Amino acid sequence: MPEGRQADALAEPMADEQKKIKELEEQLVLLKEEKLHVMADFQNYKKRQELQRAELSASANSMLLNSILELVDDYQRAKQLHTKPEERDELLKGLEVIFSKLNGFINEFGLTEVEIKPGDKFDPNTMHAVASVRVEKPEQANTVVHVDAKGYKSQNNLFRPAKVIIAKAK
Repeated sequence: MPEGRQADALAEPMADEQKKIKELEEQLVLLKEEKLHVMADFQNYKKRQELQRAELSASANSMLLNSILELVDDYQRAKQLHTKPEERDELLKGLEVIFSKLNGFINEFGLTEVEIKPGDKFDPNTMHAVASVRVEKPEQANTVVHVDAKGYKSQNNLFRPAKVIIAKAK
């Protein structure tokens, strides 16, 4: 076989192999890109799941704490009930034990009471007016007359506004 034909005969399989190598390299690049996309999608999925889990946990904690705060409110109301003196002491002792445990539980969740007392100026950022009463003196208007339910905050965020009755001018 002449030399030129031998070179052509060898070049043809080499060209086919070069073509196959190039195709395999392209496939490898595509597979790498696909793998990176799948990994990125999985990372995004994990982040979404963590966020959903945190939101669910916060929602569950909020529902639980609101239920407990209702118990605290009921305690405050029960404490004000008028009973026979001999029954009142026992009732108060029992209520104090319950209240102490509830307060400990609330504090474990990082809630603290918002300090509000009668005479304070109404602040819509920390209070919710549930009713109003008319007063004679205009300087008493827009002040707290009675705290129906205490407000609570978690760190610097208001968790629940205080429910108050406020004074209105005639």
